[in-house]
Amino acid sequence: MQYIIFFILILSALIVVRGKFIELSLVFMISLTFAFDGGSADYNSYRNIYYNDAPLSFFSGDKSVEIGYQVLCRFFRDVIQINFETFWIIITVFSILLFYLLVKRYTKNAAVVLALFTVFPMLISAVQFRQWLSGVIVLYGIRYLESKKIKNTLKFVAVCFLAVSIHTSALFYLCFLLPIWIDVKKITKIAIAWVIVGGAFVRPMLQVVSRYNGRVSRLLITGNRTSLTTQVSMLILMMALCLAMKYINKKVSDSTAGKILTCFDQRCVWFVEFAFALSIVSLFLWPFFMVTMETFRLMRIILVVEYISLSIYLLLPSKNEMDKIVRRLIEAFVVIVAVFCLYLFCIQGHYLDTVFLPLLEENRAFTWL
Repeated sequence: MQYIIFFILILSALIVVRGKFIELSLVFMISLTFAFDGGSADYNSYRNIYYNDAPLSFFSGDKSVEIGYQVLCRFFRDVIQINFETFWIIITVFSILLFYLLVKRYTKNAAVVLALFTVFPMLISAVQFRQWLSGVIVLYGIRYLESKKIKNTLKFVAVCFLAVSIHTSALFYLCFLLPIWIDVKKITKIAIAWVIVGGAFVRPMLQVVSRYNGRVSRLLITGNRTSLTTQVSMLILMMALCLAMKYINKKVSDSTAGKILTCFDQRCVWFVEFAFALSIVSLFLWPFFMVTMETFRLMRIILVVEYISLSIYLLLPSKNEMDKIVRRLIEAFVVIVAVFCLYLFCIQGHYLDTVFLPLLEENRAFTWL
């Protein structure tokens, strides 16, 4: 039943623009998926972290779990004194509502963003929740980049380090500062150069880092590398996303040129330009993808930003039939990217049966329904 409901909602959101009922229904279903997880691979691990009584410090306790998340667990367990199941419902639903509020800040077409998120990366985010939570915190901090001021930059950096205390991988999101202080053309040149030469240096660099970080060490020895075909396919998709975001940026800019804009419209214009720049920044991830699929989880947050940019573009008024056709083609392309990522990161391999299907089929809320 849950598969049918998700399919109908996703299809409706992609066809019916600005559907409020569809939008709220997707928020509800996504929240249920996160909050009532009872069978995914990491659920019991999160339970063990929650009840861990080891001394709390940077140098003791559960060293594989960042201290910010440990403190969060201790606060709910020892101060508020609730059990893990209640904590999990509160913290996961909070992450979805925070994500939803971020989406609403920049687009009136949130249903499309939520639908694409449901395709990818909802499943992997629900399983790898700490990484998702840190990403949501960073997404919230994007508002500080709307104004190019030092104090706002420092606020974004502070938000990033808060996210790092939940999951170390959030350090990557400091790259979101690049479009604020460096010209997009320069970023493009740097990204292309990194794609070309990065493959030769990424593995040695990670081997050095692995001496100080056990998680990186595990990534290097898992052998979870991608095939050449997958690497090339993903690079092509990422570059195609850059072109799509560039086109969207131009259309939004042309549509608003010379007009008096509301504060909301100004945010939308800025966000579309920012999304184009981040699509270029995403290329910095590709050489890591050659080493292991694991590091490419970070792409999920940039994809969310690109989904929001697409949703803004889909609301542009147009009487030109060709523009409408191009609009649908770009939407279809982004859907294909989401489906490809769903296949690559969730369906392909043995993780589908052991990780992702249990998330939906052993979900306590869906089982009750």
